[in-house]
Amino acid sequence: MLPIAPNRRNVKLPIFLVISALIAVGLVLGGVRYAYYKPVTYADDWMDSPHTQDPALTNPAYRLSQHPKHPRRKDPVMVLVHGFSASTYEFDAFKTAVTAIAPTMQWSTILMGGHGRNYHAFKDATCDDWQAPLVEEVNALIQLGYTRITLVGVSTGATVIMDALLRGLIDATAIESVIMVDPFLSPRNKWLYAIPYLKRLIPNTMADASTPLAHAHWYTNRPAEALNQLRILITRVARLQQTAAISVPTTVYLALNDPICDTQYTQKNVSIGFPKTRIHTNESNHHVIIEPNTKASVWTPQDQTLFDTIIHDIVTHIKISLTADG
Repeated sequence: MLPIAPNRRNVKLPIFLVISALIAVGLVLGGVRYAYYKPVTYADDWMDSPHTQDPALTNPAYRLSQHPKHPRRKDPVMVLVHGFSASTYEFDAFKTAVTAIAPTMQWSTILMGGHGRNYHAFKDATCDDWQAPLVEEVNALIQLGYTRITLVGVSTGATVIMDALLRGLIDATAIESVIMVDPFLSPRNKWLYAIPYLKRLIPNTMADASTPLAHAHWYTNRPAEALNQLRILITRVARLQQTAAISVPTTVYLALNDPICDTQYTQKNVSIGFPKTRIHTNESNHHVIIEPNTKASVWTPQDQTLFDTIIHDIVTHIKISLTADG
């Protein structure tokens, strides 16, 4: 039997399909890069610049453990942990509001590692670096004899707290309570999970910061390395939640219309590993409602009412004495 000659048309068809697929992939990746990639840019008065730094780097008063005297070791202290790309400024309005009704509250305001410094410090820091100042401060307070420690975290700061407790880096039995506002456990934008594959294509993005206040106190540039550390952190916490149980009373405040966090995921999963959790939801469309200053242009009377309600609920929960008009 004579051999059958190959159909050249059929041979060319797979090659055509492969080339077409490669072109299509290239167009998609090009579109993604065009949509997300932004070159690193900043002014001297931006947090990204080495000329603008968080005051906690030079002012030891931000950490209670660094105070020269410790006369009130049996009184409540809040250890505050800000979110991803933020700084200690994120808690300024919160501390002012709490102090107005509970003037005896003591504070340790943590600046996470890699934050509040400059773009390159942010780019090079790991999520363990972010967490290290929290662990150091809380363990120092425990060693000093403080017995009424409440950990307060917003967004990624809450995730960092969860991770430290789940990994046993902080003695959970020495913590009186945990408070979390919009904990970042899963992003609303799922592109974060693709960062390991896209970080060469998109080495930097930029936040939609539009005010001098936001530029001065939050990193505007978001290097892929930092975003990947955020992905590593939330993935690790999800895994640890399945294997540990932290019995510290925990309160979570969630904005159902949060533009940053996947609130449905958080509602379903935040109490895993934290069985003593109570969840308060609200209809806000703001991420981290307890930071109102950068939201001034869109702040409503309803937002202010919610802010006041949360502040009063937190102070009441900690059982600290209120002022007469509080």
